[in-house]
Amino acid sequence: MKRTHITVVSFGLAALIGCSADSGTPSGSERAESAGGPGVHSGAPVHRREYLSPVYTVDQIFKSMEGPMAKDTIRVVEGSPEDEPELVWIVRYQATVTDPDGSLLSEEFMCHANIDAPPSYREQFGTGLRVMGDRLAVLSQGQLAIEMPQGFGIPWVSNEPLDISTQVLNHNIVGETLRVRQRVFIDYVKDSDLEKPLKPLIQNGASGLSLVEGNSGYYGLPKRAVDEDRHGPGCALAPTATDEHLLEDGLGRRFSAHWVVEPGRHEYHTLVTGMLMLPYDTTIHMVAAHLHPFAETLELRDLTTGKTVLSVEATQAGEGKIGLAKVEDIKSVEGIPIFKGHEYELVSVYENTSGVQQDSMASMMLYLHAKDMKPRKAMRQLLRSRGAADPR
Repeated sequence: MKRTHITVVSFGLAALIGCSADSGTPSGSERAESAGGPGVHSGAPVHRREYLSPVYTVDQIFKSMEGPMAKDTIRVVEGSPEDEPELVWIVRYQATVTDPDGSLLSEEFMCHANIDAPPSYREQFGTGLRVMGDRLAVLSQGQLAIEMPQGFGIPWVSNEPLDISTQVLNHNIVGETLRVRQRVFIDYVKDSDLEKPLKPLIQNGASGLSLVEGNSGYYGLPKRAVDEDRHGPGCALAPTATDEHLLEDGLGRRFSAHWVVEPGRHEYHTLVTGMLMLPYDTTIHMVAAHLHPFAETLELRDLTTGKTVLSVEATQAGEGKIGLAKVEDIKSVEGIPIFKGHEYELVSVYENTSGVQQDSMASMMLYLHAKDMKPRKAMRQLLRSRGAADPR
């Protein structure tokens, strides 16, 4: 197995979300539907916001980030900006792939469905945790539903806008023209229905990058600060030919979030300590991963203790198809500890059995307990600034 070190950056730009395909048996859409309706979360009724994407034409092979896409601005609670705001908590986010009339299709056409907060979100709710690129949630093929554990949620102001972007792909079907769309659900509870507030979660995470230009393969880490025994050898992996979304680290280097996986089995190591930017010790309560076809595992390791913090597995599509049938997620009420003073490493394993080069990504999205966030206090301050009535 080839072991390679790649650098990492916060997974923050919509343009860096990769895509993959699935066998469709069972599809992620069917898994999402089987989760049931809104129901109850932490004793409060769950409300649902539904969004329908435009209808997309799929008439050729579309690889990662090549398919038709759209971006819209919506509100979690339908209404106008003039409506009196209230505190709500997002507790579930899910999507299905359908035909124009709403009949379920295979999720092999799913690229991604993202929801993003405005840049002011972190300041509005007040937390020292870094919000990963203003992103609230990411869904991609193999993982079309994420749900917060009981007692936890993502705080939101009901009449604030958020951006939702959807994109489709097609790795496997040739010679047909299909019309597909995404049906997306945002499930939330009203704070006024809760006996006590939920514990706030913030998405923070990291993604492997390949060095495209520069003299050191560590994003944001000066060459003089690199300790190869501690940080790994560093490298310059080949970015994918279609990747136009390069990042600069302010040290004269440019990086790509997509890289080429040669045939065979490869293990990629990524130092992520500086990108997590933890201001205090906290706990992880939900984990989602974004991987491409031929990925096997994605692991977060604590270099300080030498132990694995968590690991997720990916299941390949059926024989004869390129893609992932499922990407595992992790949900925990108790939480998985993560420490400010520790160093962390992201490790991804790919086994490319296709015989030709393939594009790849490896991103881990961690929903961390924002212990310093006080959503009810932030909401009261917001209402006072707008001259509205105090809800509590």
